[in-house]
Amino acid sequence: MGIASNKFLAKVASDLEKPDGFVIIPDEGCQEILDPLPVSRIWGIGKVTQKALKSTLIISPYTGHKNLVSILLRSTHLAVA
Repeated sequence: MGIASNKFLAKVASDLEKPDGFVIIPDEGCQEILDPLPVSRIWGIGKVTQKALKSTLIISPYTGHKNLVSILLRSTHLAVA
């Protein structure tokens, strides 16, 4: 069972300690819990999306968070001077 402030985080929490575990993801600590997880552990990320994210070097929420601006700039072909 997972408890969190929203359905997305609650689903992630419930998957962390299956089948009999109980996980609470507090708002102030959610980034520390999510960052080390592979993107495949995030609810809603399937094989196709995982492959697409991996091609942009996003292999975890941490790498996605740290590289978000550069990835968006590359994917939209914008230049920053």
